Amino acid sequence: MPRENSSASGADLTVGACGRSASAWHFTTASPATPACCPRLRHAARDSGMLPAPRIRGRAETFARHPKLNPAALGSACYFDAWNPAPERLCLEVIGDALATSHGCRALNYRAVEGADDGQVILRDVTTGSMHSVSPSIVINATGAWIDRTNHTLGIHSQFIGGTRGSHLVLDHPALLEQLGGSELFYENDDGRICLLLPWCDRVLLGTTDIRTDDPDAAVCEADEFDYLRSAARQVFPSIEIRPEQVVARFCGVRPLPRSNSGSPGTISRDHACHETPASAGRPYPVFSLVGGKWTTFRAFSEQVADRALAVLGKSRRASSTELPIGGGRDFPPTDDARARRIDDIASRTGLPRETCTHLFARYGTTAGRLAAHIAGAGPAAREPVADYLAGELDYLARHEAVVHLDDLVLRRSHLALFGRLDEASLQKTASIVAAALGWSEETQEAEVARTAALLRERHGIHLRPRN
Repeated sequence: MPRENSSASGADLTVGACGRSASAWHFTTASPATPACCPRLRHAARDSGMLPAPRIRGRAETFARHPKLNPAALGSACYFDAWNPAPERLCLEVIGDALATSHGCRALNYRAVEGADDGQVILRDVTTGSMHSVSPSIVINATGAWIDRTNHTLGIHSQFIGGTRGSHLVLDHPALLEQLGGSELFYENDDGRICLLLPWCDRVLLGTTDIRTDDPDAAVCEADEFDYLRSAARQVFPSIEIRPEQVVARFCGVRPLPRSNSGSPGTISRDHACHETPASAGRPYPVFSLVGGKWTTFRAFSEQVADRALAVLGKSRRASSTELPIGGGRDFPPTDDARARRIDDIASRTGLPRETCTHLFARYGTTAGRLAAHIAGAGPAAREPVADYLAGELDYLARHEAVVHLDDLVLRRSHLALFGRLDEASLQKTASIVAAALGWSEETQEAEVARTAALLRERHGIHLRPRN
């Protein structure tokens, strides 16, 4: 996939830009009206010619779109691609589709590999401490930055991973959002690292760093990374200040890159690879360790690994996922008129306002009908707002998306926390919804609120506003 680059030389600055009607690298959008479903449309859109061709914008056109860009800029290069605003939701939809279509498939949340014994893998429920074991024919280790740790519990002393931390800031910054003009911008920092500014709904995502990390559990966005990212953004928009109070959240991830002696993290390969550790006398199953990869390549990587696993099992592939729609992308209406009719149908069947159904469809695609029906059938209280969600919407997510802890919902099933939507009152309200859905006691609910508030504060820099 082409990657938008920028280069700086002396007083000259060239900025890579990505159009918002369909834009950029692995994040950007094929249609602002349907962000939840854009990743599923990417390949079809490319193949059918639906996406505009890449192009170079001259200085005049570039500054017409981004008036406060660094005056040294010579122009911009633009290309178009799909946008995935909620990768955690895409992960959930992949799992949900597997559970719905594959007989015998199980997805166990909050399970840790505790060890291996007599041909079995021992799993521990980290919420209850209970143990159970499975007798696998093959183990596929897709634990990312934790691959080597997981292998060690299986008796395999691998050194596949050399992770690097990538930190991001989520900004509530209307002036910067306006200057982006609906485009994601890529640019090169002084140290050669490619950074980005991305319109993320009504927020701006500023990233990213690339720092070697040995302990993925301890990885957080550090204070000096804020200074680094703010300084990098100042090169692109020197007249726009980013103040600490405009950062509504921060987060980081650890890239599961291959171990390397390279002096610069940026030179480490981003390609993916599947390392096979053959079965042995004490471990009668092979282990595949999946190194590298990202959402842009997950489908291809998964099929490659599945083919190798099928070969080990002596089975043949019966289906390809190349053109398989995922979750809310299934039966997705291809035109604005068709989408409008689908939304009208949901509103007619559920009695919910069309505006509500439009919002749900943008967030969940064609699965919005199920959420709308759940909200409509749950009584008036389900239509009460909790930040920019509905109470019945959060209730549905808690009941149907393997929520165990309160932070599962506010961080990974929704954007409540990372978009800075929460205050103490809305967190308490969300906790009461989850408590009713999952049967929590009052003590458990209070503990979950305290746990989540501490996690948001310590790992994401989110300090909840007091009740009004």
